[in-house]
Parts: sequence; structure tokens; C-alpha cells
Amino acid sequence: MITLNYVIYDTIANGCLLAFAILIFKNIRFAWFLILASLAIKVFIYGKYGMFSSSIYLSAQILTSIIATVVWLKEPCYTAPTKQKKLQSIISSLVVLVIWVGLMYKYVNPAIIDYEVLFGFDYLCYMLVVVGAVFLCFRLAIGLLFISVEFISYAVNYANSAMVVENAPQYIKDFAPYYWVSAVLLFIAGVLLVASYTSAKRNV
Repeated sequence: MITLNYVIYDTIANGCLLAFAILIFKNIRFAWFLILASLAIKVFIYGKYGMFSSSIYLSAQILTSIIATVVWLKEPCYTAPTKQKKLQSIISSLVVLVIWVGLMYKYVNPAIIDYEVLFGFDYLCYMLVVVGAVFLCFRLAIGLLFISVEFISYAVNYANSAMVVENAPQYIKDFAPYYWVSAVLLFIAGVLLVASYTSAKRNV
């Protein structure tokens, strides 16, 4: 059952994502630590279903974010999107996602191999972040667009949730302000990532 505390923690995690987008926009090398902070909070939130399951679910994002953190710490910059780098990014993304789906199937949710489940809203958004992070590991700015799509999609989802809970019992209705805050945070973060991509594309 979702509680107000979990909703508050989720809002804090989304605040970390906005901070990440701001630091990316400013080309600050420590930006990806904010993604890791957000993931740490989400491991705790999803931990109510079991820490092992939570860790497996977030494993692909954690792995790619750690690698991106190391890459970005060395130098916060982008490179030209050559065919070789694009191919490497696509293959690496597929490998990570196939392994993740296998782990999810075995340990968390066997239904994930169903097409409608795998490409449902939550899992699809999850995979967009993984693909975006992999592209950024290869210093390809287009990865920012993948992540921005996820941020903006979830912003709309939070806004819809906020409107839905307005008609719910009071203990659920209390979630609404936090959902609105998350919607605003993620929307701004998504816009900033698009702006960062535009700037990077112009400068590469």
C-alpha cells in the first residue's frame, strides 16, 4: 500500500532529477551523482516489496548510471555521433535490456515477456532511461532526449494522478500536492534536458 511517506520520498527523488538536469545543463561533472541519489531513494521506496526485488528492478538503471557517472566525472562533454558510436550504443543498450528482462523474468515478474507488459507505460519509460544512459556513456547527446521523454511522460502521469486523487478519500487526497510538485519538477527537468541536447548538438 502506498503511504504519504513514500509519496514524499518519491517527490524528493524527483527533486534530485531536476537537480541532475540543471547540472547537466551547466556541464557540471558531478551531475550523475544526483541520478544515483534518486535511484537510492527509489530502491528504498520499492523496497516495501522486498529489497532484492527492488534492486533487480532498478539494476539496469543503476548499472548504466554508475558507468555514466564515471564517464561524466572524467570529462563532461559530448562527441560527434558517428555510425560506429551509434551502433555500439544500440548494441550495448540491447545487451543490458535483454539481461535485465531475463533477471526480471526469473526473479520479479514472469509476465514481463508479454509484449503488452514489457512495452506498457512503466517498463517502457524505464527502458528509455537505460537507453539514454547508455548513449550518454558513449558521450552521445541524443541520450538526453531519451531521458527527457521519460521525465516529461512521468510529469504528465503525475499530473493525471493528482487530478484523479482529488476525488479519493482524504488520506489519498493528501498525495495530490506532492504529485503536482513532482509533475512540475519533472517537466522542468525534461525541458532542461532538451535544451542541453540542443546546445550540445550545436557545439559538437
